Amino acid sequence: MTHIGPAEQIAMRGLLGAVNEDLGTPLSREWEQAFWAVPRHRFLPEQIWVGDGLEPCHWSVAPETWHNAAYADEPAVTQINDGHDPGDGDRWPSCSASAPSIVFRMLDILDVKDGHKVLEIGTGTGWNAGLLAHRVGSEHVTTVEVDPALVTQAANNLKNVRLEPEVIAGDGAAGHPDSAPYDRVIATCSVRKVPATWVEQTAPGGVILTPWETPWLCYGLLRLTVDGQAWRPAGSPPTPHSCS
Repeated sequence: MTHIGPAEQIAMRGLLGAVNEDLGTPLSREWEQAFWAVPRHRFLPEQIWVGDGLEPCHWSVAPETWHNAAYADEPAVTQINDGHDPGDGDRWPSCSASAPSIVFRMLDILDVKDGHKVLEIGTGTGWNAGLLAHRVGSEHVTTVEVDPALVTQAANNLKNVRLEPEVIAGDGAAGHPDSAPYDRVIATCSVRKVPATWVEQTAPGGVILTPWETPWLCYGLLRLTVDGQAWRPAGSPPTPHSCS
């Protein structure tokens, strides 16, 4: 169990309450255990970017602002401009820690079971991979990230909470065939078309979950069930949620 100080415990209880309220139901026992064992703040860098202007916020300079962002049920921008300082130029988010409520909503919809092998597309900070690794075991989780700098950072974040899923630097659209087939595939980035490789690397009866969008709007979350080499929507049409 990761050590959490009294102040962090209070803040995490508040965040847990916000997540439960957003979901409309308490987290399952398994995901609540993961919530406490894999604290979100342990996956945020010392510097994040806050506000509409994406102003830098370092925990040693503005600890209260940093902690408010860490324990809020909101996305936290952890990288801008692909890691390059824009100077006086425009700033744009290139990596964010998703709002905890959408993270746990997706994990709930994913319907992970004991022993499932999971492929995650888009490692980011590593928090989502850490939650999955706590749930099914590090040996059952593979996560792919295109940015080598984020791969290194995420792997270190995971080791700091004693979790070591397979962290791969590569193009998420290609999946990771070496560890296939997977029972569950989850993407933390939006797609306009589900890559055929994800389908091919998912075991029959397995599930693919991804934010889905078009150039004009965000549709929400798309959940697919794989049947051999074909796929079909699972259940009713996806319920719209924010893509973050």
